[in-house]
Amino acid sequence: MGLGEVIRRSVARDPRIKAALAEVEVAQAEYQAAAVLPNPGLSISQTLMPFPGKPFTPELQGGPPQLDIGVSYTLDTILFGKRSSALESAQQAIDVAAAEYAEVVRQRVKEAVLAFYDVLQAEAVAALCQEAHEQVKKLEKITEQRVTLGSVGSIEQDRVKLAVLSTHRELLRAETELIKARTALAARTGSQGSGAVRGSLECPDPRAPPPLEVLLAQAEESRPDLLAARRKIRKAQMDLSTERARGYPELTVSAGVTRQFQARAIGMPDVSAWGVALETTLPIFDRNQGGVARAEAVRRQSEAELAATILEAYAEIAQAHQEYSLAYTLMTSDDVETLRAASNARDKIQESYKLGGRTLIEVLDAQEAYRQTVRLIIEARANYWRALHLLNAAVGKRVLP
Repeated sequence: MGLGEVIRRSVARDPRIKAALAEVEVAQAEYQAAAVLPNPGLSISQTLMPFPGKPFTPELQGGPPQLDIGVSYTLDTILFGKRSSALESAQQAIDVAAAEYAEVVRQRVKEAVLAFYDVLQAEAVAALCQEAHEQVKKLEKITEQRVTLGSVGSIEQDRVKLAVLSTHRELLRAETELIKARTALAARTGSQGSGAVRGSLECPDPRAPPPLEVLLAQAEESRPDLLAARRKIRKAQMDLSTERARGYPELTVSAGVTRQFQARAIGMPDVSAWGVALETTLPIFDRNQGGVARAEAVRRQSEAELAATILEAYAEIAQAHQEYSLAYTLMTSDDVETLRAASNARDKIQESYKLGGRTLIEVLDAQEAYRQTVRLIIEARANYWRALHLLNAAVGKRVLP
């Protein structure tokens, strides 16, 4: 799979991303709950009933029994802004959850991309080790022929066998690192396969690093963690308004009808009546002082967290910018000419050894110099791509293609 597929699978299958998305859905459900108007109350009561076996009569009057049916509704959520502030707070909670979800996506995609280039680097190193092992095995055959012809002693054959063993061990270590890198990538993308990738470390057109000031300004608008921190402050402000509104009285209005059954109880006709009522609390002692104090503390905490997030983001961007600048410098150095020179030296010395003009030590040194040169080039290219994507992730948007 290519880099695009790695990113797609990371977003679609990563369980932490799914968990962050569920937080957004939870916040949306909380908003839906806050948006629903409160239900009216209904009361039905039958009162002033005689005890069993002792009915009310005109001679033994009582009651009269009555049936009360009333409907009540809470008005304080509407009149004192409790509902509107709760809705605004719930909306801010959705915005915070969405930004935090984007931050999780940013982090997990960054990790998946780095794992992708770890695999590419491990594949390149494994291929280099395979090539080195085959080169030394060819050298072993040449040495055996020279020993047979008597042009060199048997000690040369022992040395080349040690070189074969050394390159074989390097190949085994490189293959192990490749398996580990592929396994890590498979875990990032939720794949069940081997974690094999399609891609290249080649970069024909490296891009110069943008100015640090430009990157910092872009991060202000695009980094999800900064957006989430600012939205938390707005939510804390709305929560403070909500807690202050809760200190206002609870206000309930009700209306109802009453049916009095007087005929049997006092010898008068049954009658119906209606009435209204207004019930409220008197916030003399409890004005939600604790809730307001807690909301103010949360607001101050959110402001401090924003300041800390800004410092951490700036440090991350500055570090990523420095790493990319170094990687760009190494990437644009004359590595192609260096590789060509090392390759030519290796091939010429090996050919000269075959003809008896060079020693085995010189051949092995040339091969080692070639391997070290290629390793450095592989590392420089892999570091360039990692630094590029780290810089994009640090800013929160694609600033380098």
